[in-house]
Amino acid sequence: QSRYRKGTNLMPPEAQYHLLPRVSDASISMASQVKASVSEAYIPNGALPASNMAAGLPPKADITSTYVESAEVSSGVITIELQGTQVASLDAGSLIFEPSTSNRNLTWSCKASSSALNQYVPADCRVPL
Repeated sequence: QSRYRKGTNLMPPEAQYHLLPRVSDASISMASQVKASVSEAYIPNGALPASNMAAGLPPKADITSTYVESAEVSSGVITIELQGTQVASLDAGSLIFEPSTSNRNLTWSCKASSSALNQYVPADCRVPL
């Protein structure tokens, strides 16, 4: 039996309430670990790592969890692909963490790959409508 409302793509609010923290925790937690590797690669030479390998990370497909399909570094930008949520738009989506550099410090911004993910991701990752 589907947990979706009949005739819609939306999950009932109670299901969203339970899914949001799990997806956020998993993706943000994974991103934090990858951000640490990117930062460690950046600090010594002032250049953002071009790839997972340059950041000292395994290949993207080897970085997974229940809700994370993969984590990829490309020119310092981290893309966390989502999976396993039973919500098609979410499973097809990703969170993108982009670094900004200033005086050898990194600050990060986050955005979802689509506004369809807004109801499931942290407020600072939502795409403006």
